[in-house]
Amino acid sequence: MNDLEAGTFVMMIKNEDGSFSPVGMNKEQACIINAFLSKLSEDSSLSILSKEKYVQIT
Repeated sequence: MNDLEAGTFVMMIKNEDGSFSPVGMNKEQACIINAFLSKLSEDSSLSILSKEKYVQIT
């Protein structure tokens, strides 16, 4: 996670214990998700909830 550049989109899943884990995907899956999100945000931009922040503790 420390190697990611600012502005990188990260998908997370909430675990049963309340923690979050990043979702792994291959390059083809990432391209499909990126294309979908780009199209989705054309009419209504996605918003950044800047007051909510999650940090890695391990």
